[in-house]
Amino acid sequence: MTMQAKEFITWKSIYETNIPKIDDQHKRLLVILNDLYRSFIQKDGADVMLDIAKKLISYTKYHFTAEETFLSKINYPKLQEQIDEHIGFKTKIDEFYINIEKVGMSVEILQFLQNWLKSHIKGKDVAYSQWIFENKIDFEKFI
Repeated sequence: MTMQAKEFITWKSIYETNIPKIDDQHKRLLVILNDLYRSFIQKDGADVMLDIAKKLISYTKYHFTAEETFLSKINYPKLQEQIDEHIGFKTKIDEFYINIEKVGMSVEILQFLQNWLKSHIKGKDVAYSQWIFENKIDFEKFI
């Protein structure tokens, strides 16, 4: 019987945008990151970790595209800042994937992913949510 590793990152109310579709996507990203962490802790093979890393990269890119499209539709004034952060993160995770292929997963990669997601969601994503609600934008018809 294998011991279950605790969650690496847990969903907290401070991450909520109060936009259900976005919050669901953020929760999914956290689930995949937790899967990657568990795989690392359990010392799964490189193929297993690479598969999970591919899922994280793929879902991250899907989420960023969906989020940017949504923010464009509502004319969010800081859309370019959001896009720029997304580009930087996508570049970094692509580099990490190559690194994982060459030398394997590391605690540093996991910590970067955790810190970036927490910081970005609490910062940029909650900020656009506040802007949406302050400006009484009927976001449901745009998402």
